[in-house]
Parts: sequence; structure tokens; C-alpha cells
Amino acid sequence: MRISEETSYRMMSESLVSRQQIIGALQQQISSGKKILYPSDDPALYEKALNLRSDLSNITQFQKNAETASAELLSVENNLRNATEIFQRAGEITIRGGDSSISSVDRKALANEVDSMLQSLVNQANQNESGRYKYGGLRSNYQPFLVADGNGDGYIDSVTYRGDNKVKNVEIGRGVYVASTMPGSNEGGENAVFVTKTQDLFNELITLRDQLLAGENTVAGEATTADAGSDEFAVSGVYSTGCRVEVSSVGGNVPGGLTAGMTYYAIVTGTGVQLAASLDDARNGVPIDLTSAGTGSISIRKKTLEGITAATEHINDLISKVGARQETIGLQKDMLSSHETLLNTSLANTESIDIAETVMALSKSQTAYEAALKAAAMFINQPRLMDMM
Repeated sequence: MRISEETSYRMMSESLVSRQQIIGALQQQISSGKKILYPSDDPALYEKALNLRSDLSNITQFQKNAETASAELLSVENNLRNATEIFQRAGEITIRGGDSSISSVDRKALANEVDSMLQSLVNQANQNESGRYKYGGLRSNYQPFLVADGNGDGYIDSVTYRGDNKVKNVEIGRGVYVASTMPGSNEGGENAVFVTKTQDLFNELITLRDQLLAGENTVAGEATTADAGSDEFAVSGVYSTGCRVEVSSVGGNVPGGLTAGMTYYAIVTGTGVQLAASLDDARNGVPIDLTSAGTGSISIRKKTLEGITAATEHINDLISKVGARQETIGLQKDMLSSHETLLNTSLANTESIDIAETVMALSKSQTAYEAALKAAAMFINQPRLMDMM
């Protein structure tokens, strides 16, 4: 079969263009360092590279989330350590307030110091960072704790919460979450900083301060009588609902329904106090039913120091929980870093070129192209039949 000159020209032209394209592609690969520039270069490898880049992007986001969560937990830990110092000092003041030799002036000075610590604790509870309240749960746009001075004496009587008990969960790995916050209050459980089902850090300080303001000995008790009909104890000291108390009897028995030396919680009635089995019952006004008034010399004592100690233990427990979360974040960050390294290696193997190999291929292609050009020139310049006529 005889090939026409037109066909020969077209085939030669296509061959030269193809070689130019190969040279151009190799030059682009050398310039970019990548062997896959377009999906058409290698659809399978291109898709693999896209998936690897997507995984790397996710890792970057998880790493950012981990850093954010770590910073938020560090801030919580700093607050908790400050609270620890407050309650350590409160414990010292409680013991000092139990010294019968100090004067009422000294006690008032101690009371004012406790009030300052209470104000500091409230300020920490209402800490605002970048326009968000740290201890409001997920209602972080509202100041979580509101204080009240019911009798107008210039001292905080109560602290109420208007946040929620939810936490901010941050994804630090695919399906791996860590809570980066702690709510300020959760009266139905233990997962909160300042107020829980069994703890009220504000009330512990309020109780101590009011005792000192009233000139009371902070470790001594007072004589009392019980009324089985109203379930009330007659008291002269200053009590707050929820403060810890114990009842004892000398030469007799404590009122029926109670156990000597056990911790109960006061319910202030206005004419005395009733006792509740738990802080939760005290908040809800559920007193223990007294079946008898008891016998002997009955006394009641506010367990202020025990309350301060329990508050300190609660804070230390929270610090441990924060530490455990930080450890989880640290381990996850290490895993993310290792995975990132593996993905980057795989991506490099997928799309990066071997420079030396590609340069050699380019040199060969250029040589072949130059040879094709020479061949084309000879073909074009060879005598034609028309030239001989």
C-alpha cells in the first residue's frame, strides 16, 4: 500500500507534536517536583493523592482542635489551682477561728479575708475569655453566676447559677473526643467545678465568713434542744442552708432518726434548723423525721473545717481529671504526628518525581525530538516528482 505525501506529512507532524508534549510534561514535572499534575496523567494515582491530601487536612484540623482543647484545659487547671490555694488558706483560718483566745476584732478581720476569697472565687467562676464565659456550660454567652446580698449588709448571701451542665466536646481524632470544659454547676451530679450534688464551694466560704462575723468559735458546738414535732433544733448560731453539721449527746441519746457524729446538712427554717441527710435534700427542703427529742445534754456543731477539707479534696479530684484529659490529648497528638509522617511519605511516593530519573528521561526525549526534526527536514527537502518535470 502506497502512503501519500499528505499522510506522511500528517504522521510526521503528529509525531513531532507528541514528542513536544512529552518534553513539556517532563519539564513541568521537573519544575513542580510532581509527576501527577492533571487527572489525565494517571487517574488512579491522582485520586490516591487527593485522598491522602484529604487525610492530611483532617489531621491538621485534629491537631488544631487538640491544641485548642489543651489550652482550654490548662486555663481550667490554673483556676483550680488558684481555688486550691483559697481553700488551703480557708482551712488555716478555720483553725485560727477555733482559738478561743482571739478577739472579736481578730475574727472580723479573718471574716473579711474570707469574704475577699469568696469574691475571688466568684470572679474565677465568672471568668470571661474572648467574650465567652468559661464555666457557663454551653450557655457561654451569659454570666453564669449571680450573687445576692439579701440583707443589704454588703456581704454576699448566696450565689446562683444560670448556665447549664453540659461540656464542650472537641474531636481530636476520628471518633476521638475530649471534654475541654467543665460546667460551673451541676446540682444533679458531680461533673462540675463550684457546685455539685454534694459540694457547694461558695457556701463553704459563706458559712465560715458568717461564723467569724458573728464572733463564733469555728470548731466549737452549741447546746441545743430538738422538737420531734417540727423536726427542728433550737440554735443561736448563724447557719446557712446546706452547711454541714453533726449532733452529739452527753449522758444520753441523740434525737431519734439521727446518729451521733454523722454529717448532716442544715435547713434554715427561720425559727431554727432542720437536718437533711444530704446536701441535695437540704436544697430541696427535705428534713429527717425526728422520732424523739433525745436525752442528755444535746449539742450541735457546724463541721466547717470538714466542709473546707471536702472542698479542697473536690478541687484536687478535678485537677486529676483535667490531668487525665491532658494526657489523652498528648497521646493523641503523638499518634496524629506519626500518622502525618506516614501520610506525607506516602504522598511523596505517590506524586513526587525522581529528579535524576526524570532529567535523564527529558534528555532522551529531547535527543529523540532533535533526531525527529532532522528526519523531518530531510523528508521535506528530498526531491519530488514535480521538481523533476
